[in-house]
Amino acid sequence: MNFNERRLYREKFPHVAPEVSNGDKPTELSDVYSFGHMYCLTMKEMKDLLGINSKELLELGKQMSHFRPQKRPKIDVALKELARLNSAYKM
Repeated sequence: MNFNERRLYREKFPHVAPEVSNGDKPTELSDVYSFGHMYCLTMKEMKDLLGINSKELLELGKQMSHFRPQKRPKIDVALKELARLNSAYKM
């Protein structure tokens, strides 16, 4: 794909990791990106619907959906952090 085709692909499928849309093989960190993207969308809805506004929760989503794979946490680390945050914000 050329640059414009990749840009259009990313617009249509924003949950796909940037490296995958660039032609790299998917990895565990690509999955973390997709999970992080969906997590961010969910947290935006939770913030609006339930009034939850935690910088920690939003920061985790940003880390998981970082543009550079090496900056993303591994899935086990992300899930442990999510569990810790969940226990801190139980309603």
